[in-house]
This record gives sequence, structure tokens and C-alpha cells, in this order.
Amino acid sequence: MSDELVKSLNSRIQELTGENVRRKQRERDALAKLKQAEGRIADLEKAGGDLGKAQDRIKELEQAVKDAEQAVKDAPSRHSEELKTLRADLLSRDRRAAFEKAAKGKVREDALADAFERVEWGDDASIDESKVGAEVDRLIAEKPYLKKGPDGLEPAAGGDGKPTPTPRPPGPASDRGAAPGKAVEITSPTGDAFRIA
Repeated sequence: MSDELVKSLNSRIQELTGENVRRKQRERDALAKLKQAEGRIADLEKAGGDLGKAQDRIKELEQAVKDAEQAVKDAPSRHSEELKTLRADLLSRDRRAAFEKAAKGKVREDALADAFERVEWGDDASIDESKVGAEVDRLIAEKPYLKKGPDGLEPAAGGDGKPTPTPRPPGPASDRGAAPGKAVEITSPTGDAFRIA
């Protein structure tokens, strides 16, 4: 991931954290208003004032508290999915970086993506570089085609890096002078084939 994306994700996480703090403050404010209203009711009852107005005011404040509580309940659910996605993106970026560091010099460049997909990360969100290194070694042991060859040479996909000798076909006049079907074919230790008439 690019640095801009990381900065964007980090700023979004900070925004969501700020939203959570503001939500909690609104909840505290609503509770404080409710307590204030209860205090006023007690004062009105003591003073013998108009109980009908007080009850109406209580209903208004109770509705305001219910609205505030509903807003508090709704706020986290709106942003929780986005927050989960952002955290998963950051974890994926960190895992890829740790994997590439551990695989450098061990895994062929063209097989990095395949090897990364085969890593067993588990449920732990923390990244232990020694465990990642052990996982890379396990993958190379199980899948030899992933291994980078000696001196930086990379074997062909699916091969062990050793050249396989292929016999050369006989030349255009290899059976000259021999009776048809009487030529003898000999294969040298290097894999070259000869016909002798």
C-alpha cells in the first residue's frame, strides 16, 4: 500500500475515534439534562407550582433523552464496518511487508504472490517475524518450486533447478553406408545419441 493510503486510513481511524468521544459527551450531556429536570420537578413539587407544566416538561426531556440514547446506539453501528475494513487493510499491509522481508533471498520473485497466499496466518493480529520466517521455511520445504536457486539463479517453475539432458536427434546422413535396419544407436553418458552403421 502507498503511504498516502496509510495516511488516509490512519486519519479515518482518528475521525472515527473522535466521533466516539463526541458521542459519549452527548450521552453525558443528556444525562445531565435529565438530572437537572428531575431537580426542577422536585423544586416545583416543593413550591406547589403548576404540576401539569412540569409533567409536560418532563415528557419533553424524557423524549430528548430517548432520542439521544438512540443516536448513541446508532453511531457505532454506522462506522463499525468501515473501521473493521480499515483495520483489515492495515493488517494485510503489515503481513505482506513482514512476509516479503522474511522471503527475501529465499523465494523466487515470480512465486512471491503464490507463497504469500499459502501462508497460514491464524487469528492472531500481531505479527511475529520469527514465526513468519519459520512459515517461509516450511513453505519452501513443502513446495520446492518456490525456492530461489543458488547465486540468485531461479529454476524453472516446477523444476529442481538442475538441467535435464536431452538426446540430440541423429544427423541427416547418419545411416549412410549401412544396410537398412542394421544401424546401431549408442547414447553417450552426456546424453548424445550416435548411430553407427
